[in-house]
Amino acid sequence: MKFHHLGIATEDIKRSIELCRNLGFISGEIIRDEIQKVNICFMRKKGHPLIELIEPIDDKSPVRNIVDKMGTSLYHMCYSTKNIYLDIKKLKKENFLMVVKPVEAIAFNSKKVCFCYNKDFGLLELVEIL
Repeated sequence: MKFHHLGIATEDIKRSIELCRNLGFISGEIIRDEIQKVNICFMRKKGHPLIELIEPIDDKSPVRNIVDKMGTSLYHMCYSTKNIYLDIKKLKKENFLMVVKPVEAIAFNSKKVCFCYNKDFGLLELVEIL
């Protein structure tokens, strides 16, 4: 697995994009993901980690609880993998629990993503990039 990005939950993606731009980041387009019930925008800045801004699109979005409890906040780290199922097995051996099974990822051109949680680490996203 290789580090890919940091995920930030936000109530207002346009405001968060504006703030990131003021810090020198360049924004991609806002992507609507009906599967995960979120709007997503990737922010890039040379020499810095890739940032994924995630905004819930309705009350059924899993990000809604995060925003309601903590406001805009960092909530996951993402790692890329060439074999999502093999790395899920490895993470399970380290006491990670899969909280979202592999699903299609609109933001990653329909590749698979899943989320795993460990109480001593937090939330980890895997994205399968072939």
